[in-house]
Amino acid sequence: MYAYGVWRTDFISDDAFIAFRYARNLARGLGLVWNPGERIEGYSDFLLVIALAGLERLGVDLVVAGRAQSATSGIACVLLAGGVTRRLLPREPLLAGAAALVVAANPYVAAWGGAGLETTLFAALALGTALPLSGRAPDARAFLLASALALLLALTRPEGVALYVALALAAFGSAEGDLQQRLRALAPGAALFTVLGATYFAWRLSYFGDWLPNTFRAKSGFTPAHALRGLAYLVAFAANPFVWLELPLATLGAVALWRRRERALPALALALLALVIGVGGDGLPMYRFLVPLIPVAAVLAAIGANALTARWIPGAAHSGVALAAVGAVFALSFFPVRDAQYGLMVEQRDYEIPTWRAVGDALGHVLPHDALVAAVPIGALGWYSDLPILDMAGLTDRTIARAPVPTGSGWAGHEKHDGRYVLSRRPDAILLGNILVADAAHVPLHLFPTFTNPYTAAREGDVPEQPEFRRDYVQAALRLADHATLHFFVRRDRAKLLTPGE
Repeated sequence: MYAYGVWRTDFISDDAFIAFRYARNLARGLGLVWNPGERIEGYSDFLLVIALAGLERLGVDLVVAGRAQSATSGIACVLLAGGVTRRLLPREPLLAGAAALVVAANPYVAAWGGAGLETTLFAALALGTALPLSGRAPDARAFLLASALALLLALTRPEGVALYVALALAAFGSAEGDLQQRLRALAPGAALFTVLGATYFAWRLSYFGDWLPNTFRAKSGFTPAHALRGLAYLVAFAANPFVWLELPLATLGAVALWRRRERALPALALALLALVIGVGGDGLPMYRFLVPLIPVAAVLAAIGANALTARWIPGAAHSGVALAAVGAVFALSFFPVRDAQYGLMVEQRDYEIPTWRAVGDALGHVLPHDALVAAVPIGALGWYSDLPILDMAGLTDRTIARAPVPTGSGWAGHEKHDGRYVLSRRPDAILLGNILVADAAHVPLHLFPTFTNPYTAAREGDVPEQPEFRRDYVQAALRLADHATLHFFVRRDRAKLLTPGE
C-alpha cells in the first residue's frame, strides 16, 4: 500500500538535488561545498549528505540512492508506528497493525517517501528515539539507547536537538525514584549526546565559521508573523478528512499516556507541533514539515481509541470498537484534500523539475564550466548543470541569508533577497521569473519578476531595479531539447557566449 503510494505519487523534491550536489562535491574531494571554495552550510541533512557521498565514491547513482533512502525510511515509519503501538498496548496487536496501516495509507508520507530528501528518515528516527522511552519507566539503558538514536536524529536535521531536549525532559518526568535517582538514570545518555554533539558542533563551527546553519538564517523563523503562518499551515492540513477523526483520538491518547507517566510520545508530538508553528510552516508541497508528526499521531490515535472505548464499552467488545475507529482513520486517509499543496506537488513533478533539469543540461553544455549563474530555485539546475550557482534566496549564500528582509508573511523559506549584492557578484547569467521557460520567442522584461506569482516578484524584483542590471545585462534566449525556450539575461561582456534567440 505504501509502496503503491510512492510509485503513484512519483515525486522528487528540487531541494533533494541540493543534498546530492553537496555529496557529489564531497566525494570529488572539494569538501562540503555547494560551489567550490565556498564553505557554506546550505544543507539541513548532514547524515544524508555524508552517506550519499560514500555511495558516490562507490559509483552509485545518487538520484536513485536518495530516492531509495527516503522510500526505505518511509517503510521504517510504518513498522515503527506498529512497533511503538504494540509496546504501549501489548494486549492489542490488531490496533498496532491498524496504526501501521494508517501511516502506510497516508498520502503525505507516500509523497515524501520518493522525494529523495531526509523527511521520512527524520520521521523514522524521531519515532525510533521515542521507542526505548515508551511502555515503561525509562532507565539508564533505555535513555542511553534513545540518546544514541537522538544523535542520528540531530545529524539528520538540526531541530533534532530540540526534540531530544523535549524527550529528555519527558524521560526525567517519567523516570522512577527521587531527583538523584532520576538524574543518575539519565546521566550516561545525556553525557553521550552532549560530548559527541559538542564535538560535531565544534567541527562544523570550525569548518563553516558560523554558529547556526545557513539554512536557518535564510529561513529564520520564530517571530509572531511566522507563528501565524505556521498556524495557517496547520489549519490547512486539518482540512483533510482523516485529521477530523485522528486529531481528537490522538489528543485523548496523549492525555492517557501523560496520566500513565509515559510522556515521551506526547512530548514528541508537542515539540514537533511547536517547531512547525515556530518556523512558520514550509514552502515545499505536501506538508513536508508535518510528515514526522504523522506516525506519532497514528500511534496516539490508537492509544486514544483504546482508552476511550475501554472506559465506555464493557468487556472485550471495546477492542473491536477501537479497531473500527482507527480503521476509519485509515479509510479516510484515501481522501486527501486536493489543495494548493497538492497542486504545487503536481506542478513540480510534471513541469518544474523536468524543466529545471532541461535548463541545467542546456546551460551546462553552452556555458564555460566556471560561469556563475544566479537563479532560484537551484536544486535540479545546480545538479544537472554542474556550474557555480548563486542562490538568490540565500540558502547557499551567506550574505543573502543575513539580509535584513522581513520574513514570515511571504512564501516560507523563499523570502530573503538582495538584488544589489547579486549584481555585485557579476554573475555571467541571471535567471529570473522562477527560471522562466516559455514557448514565446521573446518575453518582455517587466513580465519576468511576476510571471509565476507575486512571491516571485517579491523575491526577485529588486534585481532588475538596480541600475547595474540595465547597464550590464542583455536579454537572451536558449532553445531547450524539448523545443521550449529559456528566457534569461547574460552579462554584456559575456554576450558572445549566447546570442538572443539562439
